[in-house]
Amino acid sequence: MVRRLLEEATRSGPSTAVAARLANGGILPGFGHPLYPRGDIRAKALLANIEMPQILAEIQKAARDQAGLAPNIDFALTAASLVCSLPPDAAFSLFAIARCAGWLAHAIEQNASGQLIRPRARYPGLS
Repeated sequence: MVRRLLEEATRSGPSTAVAARLANGGILPGFGHPLYPRGDIRAKALLANIEMPQILAEIQKAARDQAGLAPNIDFALTAASLVCSLPPDAAFSLFAIARCAGWLAHAIEQNASGQLIRPRARYPGLS
């Protein structure tokens, strides 16, 4: 979805593309996150280590100026994928790989501690 926003911004300009998304009541892909109301710390870390393409920097500025939204991990992974010249679907693949590593870490920690570490999820242990 961030790639589609990027395409819209390339055609009509970042400020116009962001305004159009917000005016239609839709979400602004790549911005905001319910678990990180002060900004997605994962995105901050990743974006601090890449040189963001100008168009994405302008989209980020428009999102902040028009809606007070900070970039989330989807935006950051899309930016990193562009910087590294990865295929268009690379951001999703990177997210999925990271999510799997996180799940495994949670499972190992939970198994070692014998306690639930996420009340909304349950790891039944190794069989």
